[in-house]
Amino acid sequence: MLNVKKDVRDIRRFNEIAGVLFEEGFGYILDKIKVKLPLSKRFRRKSKRSMIKPEKRLRETLERLGPTFIKFGQLLSVRPDIVPKEYIRELEKLQDSVVPFPFSRVKEIVSRELKSPLGKLFLDFEEEPIASASISQVHEAYLKDGNKVAIKVQRPGIKEVMEIDIEIMFFFARMLEKHTKDFKKYRPFDIVTEFAEWSKNELDFTLEARNAQIFYENFRGSKTVRIPRIYNNLQAR
Repeated sequence: MLNVKKDVRDIRRFNEIAGVLFEEGFGYILDKIKVKLPLSKRFRRKSKRSMIKPEKRLRETLERLGPTFIKFGQLLSVRPDIVPKEYIRELEKLQDSVVPFPFSRVKEIVSRELKSPLGKLFLDFEEEPIASASISQVHEAYLKDGNKVAIKVQRPGIKEVMEIDIEIMFFFARMLEKHTKDFKKYRPFDIVTEFAEWSKNELDFTLEARNAQIFYENFRGSKTVRIPRIYNNLQAR
């Protein structure tokens, strides 16, 4: 039997994930990879959820496990080469809308990143976000010159959360390839590696800004396409 504590940094999060898998009827995966866990008996009982279609259970499981797994499911939903159609249809339903984090944190993060209080940078800054997702939320604001802008603020602690979850995903991928023939043919380690790289780029807002700037320059003279301007050096006036 495998001792998870030797291979996983955050055993609390691992147990949380394992518990959800058992509750949703996917405990057989842990049995296949011979994981030794001190889980309570309630997790070991056969889940009533096993009567629900597996593709629906998978989607709901990913939603329960949070932002990292929702993003992972969204990535799988565009991989018809490895995911059956009925699973893709279900994974396409994954919702990436979550409760926004408090404006006090938004104010703190923006002020720290731009090295100035909001009042010195913006004429107005809406407290309620116009969009809230698992990685970030967007607020409408007006610069001192009156220009309307969208401020994308990364969710506090999301980078660390995703790093821990991806580490656990790698653990599962290695064990699946080692202990199961059925899963090995899908190259789970390569899939998680692809997801890890995608997540790294997704969390790098400077990369997103550079790409947006390229689009802005390419369509600068267009009469039919409008690309938002990127403010790279926003300073207090």
